[in-house]
Amino acid sequence: MTYDIKRGGPVTNWKNDVGQGWHSLLDELHAELVKVAPEYRTEQVKEKFAALRVYLSPWSDEVEQVVFRFEARSKTVCEQCGEPGEVRYSRFWLKTLCDACEQARMVQSRQEKS
Repeated sequence: MTYDIKRGGPVTNWKNDVGQGWHSLLDELHAELVKVAPEYRTEQVKEKFAALRVYLSPWSDEVEQVVFRFEARSKTVCEQCGEPGEVRYSRFWLKTLCDACEQARMVQSRQEKS
């Protein structure tokens, strides 16, 4: 799916742009958004600084509250598997991961270095 096809549709069209662990967050976010802005259009969805980022229009106070709530919640959900997680800091990146996914990342990183 290209950027132009996704743009303007629901946030659920952007699942390939974030980890599988956040897919249910996008489903829940969509359900909340259609309650406050049934005609909303998604401009972009991505991970930035270990959190979900959602850009859409039209923007309103109600939309802002919903989007910000889900962006904050994403910092507590592992982006890879959906289990409870926390923001992990590495030398070059930030990711929200659970303990198991963080451990797997560390093992993989060590293997790549050897």
